[in-house]
Amino acid sequence: MSADDASPNVFVGHPYAAIGKGEELRANLRALASLDEPVATLDIYRCEPRTDPDHVKLIAPVETQRLGGGHRIFHINGDEIDPVLRTLEAMREPFAGGRNIVVPAWELPQFPQVWVEQLKRFDEVWAISHFVKNALAASGVESHFIGQSVDLAIQPFLSRRHFGLRESAFVFLVFLDFSSYASRKNPFAAIDMFRRLIVERPFENIQLVLKMKGDKQASDDLAARIDLPQDSFVVVNQLLSAYEQHSLIAACDCLGSRPAEWCS
Repeated sequence: MSADDASPNVFVGHPYAAIGKGEELRANLRALASLDEPVATLDIYRCEPRTDPDHVKLIAPVETQRLGGGHRIFHINGDEIDPVLRTLEAMREPFAGGRNIVVPAWELPQFPQVWVEQLKRFDEVWAISHFVKNALAASGVESHFIGQSVDLAIQPFLSRRHFGLRESAFVFLVFLDFSSYASRKNPFAAIDMFRRLIVERPFENIQLVLKMKGDKQASDDLAARIDLPQDSFVVVNQLLSAYEQHSLIAACDCLGSRPAEWCS
């Protein structure tokens, strides 16, 4: 895959960030490294805390401040392209010096048209799912489906009790981020779905988990507005390490995500 043997494939983005794009970058970095490809990663803003030991162990040995002349794989979304390229210009790292690939993601069935021209500045666009590929196509953007690596260490996870979940319940999990576009995750649809499920199946042993991050006041306000029986839902709004987040996912039975445009 390398453009030349001397240049590693550089993953650009937010490798230390506890967000989806950060996890996406880390997963694909691990996947490419497992093929004995030369890899490096560039933390574009260097503003995220480096406190998660799993992130530090993976990223620190291959961290760089240079783009190099090989493949540069940008795990960023359309709204980030302008500021990221301005940052590279300030670092005197020429964007035109290698083959540039962008890996955007979007939960709605059409990628925002306002960002389409930004994507065209790249040599290739990669899609991590067929849904994303179709959303890009709906906006006139050609992309290559690459899928998404899922590679977790074999280890014991934290128990349900750690998160306040019943061992006997069937548990639904929904993520939302108030520092991004919370409507993309549409928590209100998940809450409404769960409320209807309780009405239709009043004797089912079920729980809903809302994992929130970002604006603490906004997450507190949403939690206060949830009109569900108190023992039927759990709010997790503290920042989790990668290990804690993987444990939470493993503790749940169903991951829910329902874009706003799909709701009637």
